[in-house]
Amino acid sequence: MACSKMTHTSKSGAMVQSLLSLLFLVVTAATCLSTDGLAHKNLLSEWLESWELDRFKQNEYLYVNGGNFLEFEDRLILDELPKADYSGGGVYFFGSSNLKQELKTWELPPAQRALIGNYGIGATNHTFQFQFIRYLVDYRNLLMAGGNKVHIVLGVSFTNALVGATAPSYFSGLWERHNLYTYSLLDGIHPARINPVERYIAMKRALWAGFLGRITRFLTSSLRRPITITDEIIDETVIRRFSGNFMPPDWQESVRSQTTELGRLIDYLQARGVGVTIVLVPYRKVLDKFPAAPAYRERVRAVCRKKSVPLVDLSRLLRKDDFFDLNHPNYRGLTKVNAALMKIADERLRNMGLLPQARSKGAEGSQKR
Repeated sequence: MACSKMTHTSKSGAMVQSLLSLLFLVVTAATCLSTDGLAHKNLLSEWLESWELDRFKQNEYLYVNGGNFLEFEDRLILDELPKADYSGGGVYFFGSSNLKQELKTWELPPAQRALIGNYGIGATNHTFQFQFIRYLVDYRNLLMAGGNKVHIVLGVSFTNALVGATAPSYFSGLWERHNLYTYSLLDGIHPARINPVERYIAMKRALWAGFLGRITRFLTSSLRRPITITDEIIDETVIRRFSGNFMPPDWQESVRSQTTELGRLIDYLQARGVGVTIVLVPYRKVLDKFPAAPAYRERVRAVCRKKSVPLVDLSRLLRKDDFFDLNHPNYRGLTKVNAALMKIADERLRNMGLLPQARSKGAEGSQKR
């Protein structure tokens, strides 16, 4: 009798455990499905986008067009690149975080957005940008339309020469964080050899994490002071002290090696018939007090002369109150630089016969100014 009772109790306990496990699986699946549904473009994500932009316009938040991903770069490499169609050619902007923050490509009409890409990645030097472009050529067929139908605009700044090239770096971590790519300084970027199920799960995990992070930012925004640091670094003495922290002692060698790498990148593109334009992007005038800034600018000018590459100098386009922080624009500054960059894109597309009629929205704005 005692044995029978114990057996009955064991079976009951096992049944309860099974039901709890099943309930856990159901709740987990329901949570994943609901998160997945909300993480894709819908009224909620559009409202969050509008909320983030409004904060940016009020100078309370440095907006990045990351969609429902954690960062702009996650959205770029996980969502935009796999969907990109290069069969029609186009103009593609490359640079570091200042360049990525200076374009409003999300405002472009769909037909023009297909021809203009913002491929800026934060904390990059010319070595990393070269690797990124080679990846796009080798694995994404960037030159599908032919080199004569592709134009690369490189948004450059002396800060590109001060980013260390050795791993670990933000750039290397970006490509490896979701296990979808492999990266090494020697071999560059390659797609990881994983099965479709693993790839699908990694993509979904990145999207869900980004969406939940976005919701968290909204829910906690009222508890935190706005992150703007404009009022803290607008004083030039503070800027000089802040900037001095990232000036390496071997900055001269860094400027020399990175401008040499820039020349190699131009050679690579020109050998494939690709047009290139160099743009000196805006930075605070006070930063010219650092010797790396004018030294880098003169070496870039020399590279452009030697390679017969157009150089557009926008470095003085913005006033100091057009910046959000050290070298990223606020919304007013973004609007100014975007108009200038869209004018360049518009002209290059016309020269390639890709935009014979309509003008880009940004270029129209620059003509009215």
